[in-house]
Amino acid sequence: MGAARLGREVKTLDHAWREFRANRSPKVIALAIGAALAARLALGGFTYWDAVAVVAMIVVYPFGEWAIHVYLLHARPFRLRGRRVELPSSKAHREHHERPNYLG
Repeated sequence: MGAARLGREVKTLDHAWREFRANRSPKVIALAIGAALAARLALGGFTYWDAVAVVAMIVVYPFGEWAIHVYLLHARPFRLRGRRVELPSSKAHREHHERPNYLG
């Protein structure tokens, strides 16, 4: 089990890349991209703008994932009209960090 999965922080881009590749999601993402590309090529009419869209997604996707992770999944509870409010996604994600292998 990697250091990040034991709760230690990932501090370098290289370490983040190794942790990312160690999971299933990159393989699923690559398979989906490959299937979409194969379907697009089978339909024909592949243009320069199709390539621009692919490159844009490859560049933008990691930043979107990071922003969601940092600002939504790690959002701290806040007070609203005197009551403590916590986003369900943040609570579930915090529990995930406490027990990363629990899927129940």
